[in-house]
Amino acid sequence: MCECISRVNDSLKDKGVYLDTTCLINFTDNKITEVVRIRLLPREGRRKRDMPSIMSPDFCPFCGENRHAENDTPTTQESAS
Repeated sequence: MCECISRVNDSLKDKGVYLDTTCLINFTDNKITEVVRIRLLPREGRRKRDMPSIMSPDFCPFCGENRHAENDTPTTQESAS
């Protein structure tokens, strides 16, 4: 996994801000991965409860590295069914 989140947070430290992140746990191999959370805001006329509140990309938004290992399958509603 890349170190982009740490590097970006280090560069933002003097501005008094940091990236909103969360940890994802892969229960297959017990790996914990820190990912950037992208907050979703409802458009006018949409109720907030009708949509997910965050999404986390499968790729690093800074360098493009895939955050899943070659043999790791992300757990999504489609792949879990």
